[in-house]
This record gives sequence, C-alpha cells and structure tokens, in this order.
Amino acid sequence: MRPIHRPPRRRPFYPPKMHGYSQSNPFINSFKTPDGHWDMNKISNSIGKASKLYGQVNPLLKQFTSYFKR
Repeated sequence: MRPIHRPPRRRPFYPPKMHGYSQSNPFINSFKTPDGHWDMNKISNSIGKASKLYGQVNPLLKQFTSYFKR
C-alpha cells in the first residue's frame, strides 16, 4: 500500500488583537467633536432617529413574518 500524501496543515487565521478602540473608526468618529470629545446631542439625535425608524419598520416586519408562520 502506498501512503496517502496530505498537504501540511495551515494554522487558522486569527485577526490581530486590538488594544482599546481604533482611532480611525469612521462610525465612532462620527459621534465625536473635532477636538475628540463625545457629541452627546448627535448621539441622542441618532438614538431618537433609530427608535423612530424601528417604530415605522416593526409593523411591516410583523406583517411580513406572519405570512411565513402560516
């Protein structure tokens, strides 16, 4: 019998560990002022808009998912 040739196993990829938050994250930076402080007005306005959007979309999603439950 011939031995089966197997390619060498590769190590799994692990992304590098991040220490703290990245300073170049555009999503996080959009809630900061130019001097680096948190813009609480912008944060609260965004939360209010997300809540309003959820209130508008939630009934549509309930109707849509009710078709699949039948």
